[in-house]
Amino acid sequence: IHTTQLRFRSLSGILTVTREEDWLAMDFPAYHFIPSELPDHVSTAFEITPSAVFKGGSYETRYYLLYEDEQTIRNLQPNLTLLESAAPYGFAITAPGEQFDCVSRFFSPSAGIPEDPVTGSLHSSLVPYWSKRLNKLDIHAYQASARGGELRCTYYPALERVTIRGHAVLVLRGTLQLASRANS
Repeated sequence: IHTTQLRFRSLSGILTVTREEDWLAMDFPAYHFIPSELPDHVSTAFEITPSAVFKGGSYETRYYLLYEDEQTIRNLQPNLTLLESAAPYGFAITAPGEQFDCVSRFFSPSAGIPEDPVTGSLHSSLVPYWSKRLNKLDIHAYQASARGGELRCTYYPALERVTIRGHAVLVLRGTLQLASRANS
């Protein structure tokens, strides 16, 4: 089956994916986070103190740590054992980019994800933040994990939606057989 649009159910509701040239575009609800503080028992997990901490966003169990520059994001090596003890929390770090509007990384060792290569749902919260901070609706983002990923994002404040465009990476290939109820 060839289609130009896929729709699927997620914890964020119905999500739609479309092809835009060689990019895949996914439509997400926009989320916002609020100022917060890191729990005391994990504040030492990050070797550099962030300039600000936020909580909430697309999941109430996420913390967002703001740093001043891209190199801090790229070089930071958080203590994953301490972060794992903060179950069920995930931790995003972000900063202004040099070639991109913003850079980020995401860690959720308590969910079995030491570092996520590229996190779409993370950007459904980061894009509204960076959009407001940079006073622009189109955000060129980079997730600076070992694999890394470039994202081209658009924030639609009136609709409270974010479109996140990226390239897919094939990680699994298989065959799915569907049986009708009459055959089962």
